[in-house]
Amino acid sequence: MTRKPVSFSKRIQVYLASLLGWALFLGIGSTLRFRILGKKHYRRLKQTGQNFLIAVWHGRIFLPVYALRNQDIAVIVSQHWDGEMIARTIRMLGYRAIRGSSTRGGKEAFHQMVAYLRSGGVGANIPDGPTGPRHRLKPGTLFLAQRSGVPVLPMSFSAVRGKKFRSWDRFLLPLPFSRVALIFGEPLFVPEDLSDREVEELSEILELRLTEIEKEADEFCRY
Repeated sequence: MTRKPVSFSKRIQVYLASLLGWALFLGIGSTLRFRILGKKHYRRLKQTGQNFLIAVWHGRIFLPVYALRNQDIAVIVSQHWDGEMIARTIRMLGYRAIRGSSTRGGKEAFHQMVAYLRSGGVGANIPDGPTGPRHRLKPGTLFLAQRSGVPVLPMSFSAVRGKKFRSWDRFLLPLPFSRVALIFGEPLFVPEDLSDREVEELSEILELRLTEIEKEADEFCRY
C-alpha cells in the first residue's frame, strides 16, 4: 500500500517541534546541578570496554537523555510519522535513531539494534514505553540483551524541584536550576540460553531494580 504523502505544513510542524524539543533539553539541562549516584556501575562497564543496553522507565527519561547526549547511543523510534519528531530531536542531541515499532518495521529495527550492540555500540530502551502500563516491563529489553550478549544497565533520576505530569507515565520534568540526582543501578547480565521461567524471573529482577533506583533517587531529592 502506497503511503499518503506528508504535507509541507506537517513537515514544518515536525521540524519546529524537533527544534523546540532540542532547545528544551539543552536549555533546562544546562542549568541543573548534578549529583551522580552509582557511577561505579557505569564506569566499570566503560573501563572494561563492555558495551551495554541502558534501561529507563518512560517517566524518567529527561535527565538521562540530556546527560548521555553526543555519545552515539542507539534508540529505537517509531517508524510512524509521529515518531519523526522524536527521531529528529534525539539525532540533534547526538543519538542514533533506529526506526521501527511493533506495528511497522519492528523486526528490522530489532535486528539493527542487535547488530549495533554486537559491533560494540551502546543502546537504550524504555521497557514500559511507549504507552505503558507504567513500571511494567515489556520483554523487548531482555530479548535485545540476550540476543546481543550485553548487560542491561538500569538508570533513573529525580529532582528537588520538578513538574510531575498527570500522564500515564507520571513524566518528571526538572525545573531550571534545580538540584538533580542521576542514578545508575547494578547491571543485569542476561545469559543466552534461558527458559521461559528464567526470562520471567529476570524480568521481575530488572523491573524491581528500575523501580528501586527511582525510589532511591526520589528519596535522595526528597521529591
